[in-house]
Amino acid sequence: MEKALYKAVFALTGTTDVIYLIALNIIFIYVSILFIYLIANKLWGAHIGLLTAVICFFFAPFYTFTSQYYTDTFGLPFVVIPIYLYLCAVTTEKCTLLSRTKNAENKPIVTKSKQKFICLKKYTLYCSAGALLALGLKMKGSVAIILIAILLHLFLSVNIKCFFKSIAAIVVSFAVIFFSFNIFVQDKVVSPELREAHSRPFTHYVMMGLKGVGGYNDEDSEFTGQFYSQAEKKKANIEEIKKRLSDFGFKGLMRHLSNKAVHNTWGDGTYFLYGDGFISEKSNSRLWYFIIPPSKEDHNAAYYNIFYYYSQGFHLAILTLLMISLGMGIKNGKIDGALLFKIALFGLFLFLLIWETRARYVYSFTPLLLLIASDTCNRLSTLNLQKIKKFFTRRKNQLPKPTTE
Repeated sequence: MEKALYKAVFALTGTTDVIYLIALNIIFIYVSILFIYLIANKLWGAHIGLLTAVICFFFAPFYTFTSQYYTDTFGLPFVVIPIYLYLCAVTTEKCTLLSRTKNAENKPIVTKSKQKFICLKKYTLYCSAGALLALGLKMKGSVAIILIAILLHLFLSVNIKCFFKSIAAIVVSFAVIFFSFNIFVQDKVVSPELREAHSRPFTHYVMMGLKGVGGYNDEDSEFTGQFYSQAEKKKANIEEIKKRLSDFGFKGLMRHLSNKAVHNTWGDGTYFLYGDGFISEKSNSRLWYFIIPPSKEDHNAAYYNIFYYYSQGFHLAILTLLMISLGMGIKNGKIDGALLFKIALFGLFLFLLIWETRARYVYSFTPLLLLIASDTCNRLSTLNLQKIKKFFTRRKNQLPKPTTE
C-alpha cells in the first residue's frame, strides 16, 4: 500500500520529492498521537489522557522518525484508530443517550428508535474498524495482530450471541476492503506478473529469521530471488528452514530466539533508527550529532550518547511498567482496555520470534506501550502505601529473632 501512497503524492504534487513524503509522515505520526490521547481519555479519563500526552511529548522516536517515511510510521494510525473505534463500539450501549430518559424506578427507557440508532452506531464502528484494519494489513503485515487481539478481547468481553454479531461485522468489512483493494488498486500499481517474480512468500521471512540475529540479510534475499514462481520459492524456503532447525537443535534454537528477542527486537530504545544504511547530512544542524550513530562514515557523533542513553532509559522504563502491569493484571483478573493492548503486544512478541525482525518493527506498536505505561503509572499512584508498609513490617516481625548465648 505504500506504493499507492507514493503514487497519490505524485498525482497531487507532480513529484515524489522527499519533503512531501516527510510531511505525510508527520501527519501520520501526529494523527496517531491524537488517537493515543483519545483512547486514554476514553478508558481512564481526562487526567490520564493528559498524562499520556505528556509521555508522548517526551517519547523521542516520535521526533526522530519524522524523516523515516516507511511502513513503520505509515502503519501507526492503522494500529491506534481501529482500536479507538472498537473501544467506542463496545461502550456504545453505555452512552449517555440511554440515561436521558428514565422511568419511575430510575432505569433507562430504551425506545425502539433509540435501540436501532445504538445498533446502527455500534456496527458502523465495528465495520469502520474492520475496514481500516484491512487497509493497515496492506500497509504493514503485523497489523493482523490487532485484528486477532480485538477478536479475542471481544470474545472475553461480551456474551456469545453479541460476539458472533460483532465479529461478523468486523470480518465482513475487513474481507470486502481487503479483496477490493487487491482487485481495484494493487493490480494496477504492480502487475501480477511482476509481483509473482519479485515478491517473497511468507516462508522467506521465517527462513530469514533463523539466520544470524534474525534480521534482514542479502544472502537469503538472493537465495529466494533466484526462483521465479511462488511455489518454487516456498519449496526452497521450507527445505532451508528444516535444515536450519536441524542444525540448531532445541538448545541452539532457544539460544537463537533469546538473542533475537533481546538484542535485535526489544532491546533498542532508538528502534533501529538510521540502522538500515548510510545517512548523509543535509544541513549544518547540530541535531545530526545527536541522532546519527558514530558507526556512520565521516560523521561527528559527539552527542550521540546523550540521545542513545535517554532513549534506552525511556524504553527500559516503559518495559518495566509493562511487566508491572502484567503482574497487576494477573492478580486482578479484570477484562479491560489494557488487556487488549497486552494481548496485541504478546502477539507481536510471538510473531517477531518467528519472523525476520529488527527493533524498528516494534515502532508501530509503541502507542500500546505508552498507553500501558500511563495506565500503570495511574494504578501505582493509587496504591495504598500504608498497606504495603504494614505487609513488609508484619513479615519482618514474623522472622525468628536471633538467639544470644
